[in-house]
Parts: sequence; C-alpha cells; structure tokens
Amino acid sequence: MRNRKLDWIKKINWGLTLILFLSLLFRLFKLNSLPYNFHEDEVLSGYIGRFILQNGKDIYGNPWPPFYFNKFGDYYIIGPIYLSGLSTFIFGINQFAVRFPSAFFGALLVIPIYLFAKQLLKDEKLALLSAFFYAISPWSIVLSRTTSEGVIGAFFFTLALVFLLKLLKASTIKNSLITIFLFLIGYFIYHPYRTYPPAIFITVLLFTWFLKIKLEKRTKKFLVFSFIFFTTLTLVIGSTKWGKNRFLQTSIFSTISGVKLKMQDLIFTEKTKNTYIVRLFHNKPWHYGRKFLEQYLTYFSPQFLLFQSWEKLRYFTPEQGVFYFTLAFLFYLGLAKLLVSKKDFEKSFLLLLLLLAPFPAGLTVVESPNPHRAFFMLVPASIIASLGVQQILTLKNKLLKKSLLSFFIFLLAFEFVYFWHQYSVHFDYFSALYRNDGQKEAANLLQKLKRKYDKVYISSAKAMSWYYLFYSKDFDKSLIGKFGLDAKIDHIGKIYFTKDPCPSNSPKTRKDLNNKIVVIDRPECASNLNDFKPVKTFFGKYSLLKYKILEPR
Repeated sequence: MRNRKLDWIKKINWGLTLILFLSLLFRLFKLNSLPYNFHEDEVLSGYIGRFILQNGKDIYGNPWPPFYFNKFGDYYIIGPIYLSGLSTFIFGINQFAVRFPSAFFGALLVIPIYLFAKQLLKDEKLALLSAFFYAISPWSIVLSRTTSEGVIGAFFFTLALVFLLKLLKASTIKNSLITIFLFLIGYFIYHPYRTYPPAIFITVLLFTWFLKIKLEKRTKKFLVFSFIFFTTLTLVIGSTKWGKNRFLQTSIFSTISGVKLKMQDLIFTEKTKNTYIVRLFHNKPWHYGRKFLEQYLTYFSPQFLLFQSWEKLRYFTPEQGVFYFTLAFLFYLGLAKLLVSKKDFEKSFLLLLLLLAPFPAGLTVVESPNPHRAFFMLVPASIIASLGVQQILTLKNKLLKKSLLSFFIFLLAFEFVYFWHQYSVHFDYFSALYRNDGQKEAANLLQKLKRKYDKVYISSAKAMSWYYLFYSKDFDKSLIGKFGLDAKIDHIGKIYFTKDPCPSNSPKTRKDLNNKIVVIDRPECASNLNDFKPVKTFFGKYSLLKYKILEPR
C-alpha cells in the first residue's frame, strides 16, 4: 500500500523550508526589544490601529477610515495601521505586536521571491539562492523589524508578479482576478506600490510586442484593461490632497530640494538678456531632470549599497550598508551578465524591475537616499546576485571555481555575523536620537507621577501623548475629538502637554508654581533652575540623552 504520509513529506521543498525558518528567526528573535526604542511612527501604527478597531472611529471621529490617517498633513496609508492594531488583539499591547506584521510578511517574502525567480530563471537552485540572499540581507532584516510598510507592500507586489507571469502562460479568470487583487492591496500599503502597476502592465505589453511573443487575445485585453485601470486609479489618488501631500512635501519639486532657487540664481547671474538663450540653459526639465538622476543613480552606487545606506535615519546600523560586500560583488557580476547576454522576456523583465524599483525614491530628496522608499529594489537585486554565483559556476578552472566559492561562503558568513553584532549591540545607541530614546521610559514614568502630583507637565514633542496612551493601554472612546493634528492635546487627566519642548520654561507651567506639580524636560533643554529644582534624571539606552524631572523651588 502506498504511504501517503511519506509522499507528502517528499513533496516538501526542504531547502525553501529551511530558508523560511531562518528568515522568520532573523526577524522575530527578540522583536519586542530589538530595536529597544519605539519610533513614533511605530507608536502611531499601534495606537491608532488599535483605537480604530476597538472604537470604530479614529481619534478625530472618522468612522473606519478606508484610505488614510492624517497625522499632520502627511496622510499615512491606513493598511499597515490596521494590521498593527489587529496584531495587538492577538499578541497584546506591546512592541512585538506592533512590529509583527512587518516582520511576518518580511519573512514570508522569501516564498514569492523563490517562486518569481524560478519562473524567471527556470532554475531551482538559483531560485533558492535568491530567496536565501534576501533572507540574510541587512536591508530586509533591519526594515522588517521596524514596522516598515514597504516590506509588507513588497510581499504582495512580488506575489502579484508571480501570478502575472502565470497569467502570461495560461490566461484564466482566476489568475486575472488574483493578479489584480494583489496589485490593489499595494495601494492600501505604501505609496511606491501605487506607481509600479501602470509601469509594469505597459512594459509587459511593449516587451511582448517588441520580442514578438504571442499572447492569447484575452491576455492582451487583460493587460490593456489593467494598464488603463491602474493608471486611472493612480492618477485619481494622485489628484487628491491625501494622495499627493506626502509627495509634495518630500519631492524634488518641493522648495526644500533647492532646484527652483538654484535655477533662479543662475538666471539672475546670466550676462545675456536674450530670453531664448536663458531658457535653453536654465529650464525646468533640465534642472529637475538632473536632480532626479542625481537621486536615482545613488541607489545603484557602492556608496549607497555598502556605506551610507541609512545614515541619519531611524534604521541606522553603524559601519554596515544595506548589502554585504559579497552580495554587492555578486550583484554587479550578475548585472553585467544580464546586460551583455541575449535578451529574452524574462531577462528584460528582471532588468525592468531593477530599474523601476528606485524610481519613486529618486523623485524625493527628504532623508535621501532612503532604503525604505527603494525597498522593492532588493527583490530583483537578490535574484541578480544569484546570477553572479552562476557566473562563477561557469568557470572552467575547477580549482579557481572551488576557491572562489569557498572564499565567498566564508566571507558571507563573516559579514552576516559582523552585521548581526553591529545591529544587536550598537544599533540602539547609534539610532537613539532618531528613534526618540527615552520616550518609552517617560511614558511609563508618567503613570507613576500622576499618582503623586496634581499635575505633571511634559512636552508634546515626538508624539508624547500617544506614547503615554499606548503604554498605559488607554484607548478610551472619550478621547475622540480631543486631539489636534500631530498628536497635539492639551491634557489627559493629570498629564499636561506643552508646546514648548522645555516645560520648565513654559509660561503655562510657571503659572502653576504654587501647586503640587512636577515637570519633565527633554534632553536638549536648558532647564529653568531659577523656578525649579532638579529631582532626578532618567534616560533610555543612551545615557547622554537625559530627561530631567523638576519640582518648583
């Protein structure tokens, strides 16, 4: 008799299973405490998501917002917020729960990468290698552990590409619906995934036409319909205030980029009065185009991949890029092979994805280069790195081939250990300033101080009110309508939030000197020691960022 249990075990892809296990381990291990500090965007996702799911409205009174949450005119996409909120019902109100959706989908992304690479390269081993390179990449591990919606979006987008390739081979209603549905999910996750689908569908149409690939009539109709549908959807969303405000705040077209000012200076200092000559040398397409190329090409440089990937960002891991030197070498080697080899649809499509991935990031200047905005680039880059290994395997000299493979395996293992050391030991200290170090301690301390004093004054900076409410697990419906933009609220019970980052210098606080009050000044404050006396200091991970507790003299 046939052993069905044995047949089931044989069907398991043990290589992929091991990679998935490692991927989950690297992203879930000590997720509640690494990173130690809870960034304000993480607090926003956890608190607002839980608040809406628990009360049916957001803090402004909007019932079940379907598209966005407006923190301060930047309109956060609502999907990841709901996921973080839902996670708190499963794992409790803590950092692990809020970070879990990003870490979980970041780990699961190895599966669509494997499936996608297998369809493109038609090679099981290279597909597994692609998934493995992604699983151990610092780019993926760091962002997956910090509530990054771009990671969640990459999972659904890559899975959509898997079904799109299936659709090109066998056009079925099921594949068509799943493809559209998966692409649509990205619109509720992260901004770049609203720009990719139109480009994907029009390019597939052009590739199949140029390469003379025969498609079924209904497949062509589906591609045309999808291009029109997603283009319209992207344009409609882009025309709304909530759809374009974040782009306007960060893009190369904003005043912060300096392009407009530089162009005006050049026009002003021109010696000729001939307007045609002035327009020839100083026009918007030329200057904004140069700025875009400057930003865009950064993402392909060794400087970005290996050295300054996340400098001055909340993801900052000291002395570590988003790639390892090993992976960067294999990536460039694979890219060279891709560029010189004879083009077919699969290779052209892979190259397209690589070129398309950093396009939205190239249009922005704030916190640039930004590994989060360009995160999807890691998917094609991991697959291309596997092609670099294939290049080494084609070497005819066996001794040289074995020596190179042994060297790369050893170096990659060392680089991973080095990265994990830098991340687990040094990350919290070097990112302390960018991740609001001490806010968590302040939130927990507020719960104790309110029992002892009539009023506790603290700055509202860095979403302090949400930190306090999250850690005190307060999602009371009575808070609806009391908040202004950017987490601004006058007080919550005995806790008073001042606009001044240094409450000891605030006129509002000094009026209360005769009452039983206590003040918490932020680390950057030069505290008012004429009216207040120091009681205690506290800090998070970084001892130089000390908060000061003061009482009236």
